[in-house]
Amino acid sequence: MDDWHKDRYYEKQGYVCDRILNGEDPTFKDTIERVHVDQITSEEFLERYERGSKPVIINGIAERWPAMREWQIDKLLETYGTGRFKIGESDSGRKLRVTMSEFVEYMFGNKDDSPLYLFESSLEDHD
Repeated sequence: MDDWHKDRYYEKQGYVCDRILNGEDPTFKDTIERVHVDQITSEEFLERYERGSKPVIINGIAERWPAMREWQIDKLLETYGTGRFKIGESDSGRKLRVTMSEFVEYMFGNKDDSPLYLFESSLEDHD
């Protein structure tokens, strides 16, 4: 086994997160209030949470984002499959790039403890 996944976090992470999210971890005490985006106004949010620096989880926001409909893997591959994206830099500072197709293949088969991610700071400059 190589160093990229020697600690086997890909096996442990889901287990730990699932136990916490399902309320099965007695050591984890969730005290963060939750509110649905449809049940709070901007003014209420400012008054109840922002002004008092009180943490809150706002549910239902992501479902409204156009990206949730438009950024489907098949559509991204169709449009950007051969496009090259930065995933890091070599020790000498050279940009390391992969195609979107290569990254998606890596993404679905990845078991790295510290996975690669797309980092393209100048994406808006590319067609």
